Formats: sequence, C-alpha cells, structure tokens
Amino acid sequence: MRNKPQIFLPKQLIKYNDIIQKSVVPYIRINGEMRKTGVYESKFGGTPYFPKDMEYPIDYNNKPMKLMAQLNFAEIPHLDPYPEKGILQFFVTAYDDLMGLDFDRKVDGDTYKVIYHEEILPEEMLVNEFPEVDEQHEDFCFPFESEVGLTFEIGYEALGIADFRANEQLKDVYLDEIVDEDGTEMWDIFAEEISNEGHKIGGYAFFTQTDPREYSSNGVKDYSILLLQIDTDDENDIMWGDSGVGNFFICEEDLKNLDFTKVLYNWDCH
Repeated sequence: MRNKPQIFLPKQLIKYNDIIQKSVVPYIRINGEMRKTGVYESKFGGTPYFPKDMEYPIDYNNKPMKLMAQLNFAEIPHLDPYPEKGILQFFVTAYDDLMGLDFDRKVDGDTYKVIYHEEILPEEMLVNEFPEVDEQHEDFCFPFESEVGLTFEIGYEALGIADFRANEQLKDVYLDEIVDEDGTEMWDIFAEEISNEGHKIGGYAFFTQTDPREYSSNGVKDYSILLLQIDTDDENDIMWGDSGVGNFFICEEDLKNLDFTKVLYNWDCH
C-alpha cells in the first residue's frame, strides 16, 4: 500500500506535523490562460456546449444566464468521486450586483444553475446562436469578461483555517500562542502557509470571510465537497468584488449519483 502523500511544512509548523498531514487530500489544480476555446473545452466564460433540445437557463428576471465555467472531465485527471466523463457547467445571472449570491443559501434557486451533460453530442446537434448577454447593461455584473482556457493537474493540500471543520480538527494548532522568532503568531503563520487559495476542483475551500457552512442551520454543512473554486486572478482579469473568491459545493451522495440539481454557491470578498 502506498504511503499517503505529505506536504512541505515550515519549521514553525513541524510540531503539528501529524495533525496537519492527517488532513492532506488530493485535489485538481486549475491553471488558466486567456484565449479562444473550442465548444467542448474546459473554460471560464466563453461559449458553452449546449444541445439544441435543451432549454437554456433563465434567471429570475427572465434573462439568459451567463456561462461562468465549463469542465470537460475527459480533460481532467480523475479524482473520486468526481465524474470520469461528461461536461459540467456553471451558469450565473449576469444582471445582479450580488452576482447570483443568495444570502438565504437556497440551493435550488433562480440566480444560478449547474448542468451536467453525461453524454456528449456531435457539433451539428448543438446550439450555435445563444441569447445575447448585454455586458453594457447598467445592471451587468460578473467577475470576469474574458474567456479563459483551462488545464489541470493533481495537487495535495491540508485543511486550512477558513474551512468550518478547522474549528474542531485544527484548534490545537492555530490557537496555540507560540510565536515565531520575529513575534509572528502561530495563527498568522498557519494562515499564510496553508491558505487553500487558487482555482481548483476538490480539496478545501478558501474564504476571505466566513465559511457559510459554519453558521447556517438549513443543512448546508452536508455540502462538504468543493465542486469548483474560482479565485481572484489578476493575470486572467478575474475579480470577485474586492479580491474575493467564488465556490460551488455539493453533497457527497449527490456527486456520486451525478445529481447536480442542488449545489451551494457562495462568493465573498474583503
């Protein structure tokens, strides 16, 4: 049996090596590049893959939603329990200054929609003209306007302090009062070294404020799987408010069943 991968820790955290390494999990690191993409490709923004016989997603204002992300799992290293094939899409309303965020944490609302295409159709069966999203509209609001092509690689990371599970699993680490030689507190060292930032599938989520699963009482703690994280990215002109981050979560059982009808969406910023 292979040994579980471990991550590098600075000397200040070696004391907590066993606790931290126990939380290490694989995830898919996403790299982006602003470029034109094909209809089947993984991307942020751009033109979606979309069958002619499907109804295009519409928001609460009866306006067409905008493609935020498309993941073609044939291009992605496989990671259980994520799909091995098919295309997963994330559509969000583009005429909302909250960019589709619902503070009531409804997972089946009308501000965003997640669609999974298990079987991929040939191009002649796809839509080639889409409802136009008016990016000059006074209410238009979206974290990016450019099209970003994506590539993927396996990475490993430990549980960071932003995740709601850290309160129990890491309390003996980041609540320690020990400081570095220069007076830096352990909490700050840990937060910098294990941040969970970046674009990713799986692993642990990053938040600039509070994990919405920590305090909500309507069952969102069950949304333990990070389906997708899109971070602020200056190189690719992605910006969530004031340098924030967007996340999509799903329940493990729903993911195993390829049921994407109930996905939790959140974004926050400084």
